[in-house]
Amino acid sequence: MFLFVFCSSISFSVVLVNQLDLAPLHAGKIMGLSKFVGIVAAVVAPQVVGAFTYHSSTRSEWQTVFFLAAGIQAVGAIVFVVFDFGNLQSWAGMTDAVTNVQPHSVDTDNQQSEA
Repeated sequence: MFLFVFCSSISFSVVLVNQLDLAPLHAGKIMGLSKFVGIVAAVVAPQVVGAFTYHSSTRSEWQTVFFLAAGIQAVGAIVFVVFDFGNLQSWAGMTDAVTNVQPHSVDTDNQQSEA
């Protein structure tokens, strides 16, 4: 149980931060789209499980449900690892903002002379 909660918290934080890395100006839209897909999956999943276990709810039917869920998770993880780089995307619309940012340097001599 502890391992599940630990892995879930790590994965949730990675997904939430990654949307900000991809497109900071559009992070809300990306979050809304990803939450929508998750909610649709949560609505459809009981129907799919019911279709697989409708007849007699045997162990083999539940194994099919488990393997289907594991396969979906594995495909999602592979897609995330292969296609996700966390870089600012070209469609993010922040090219001007990124190029005009000046690095902030702390000048300790100025701070000491002002004090």
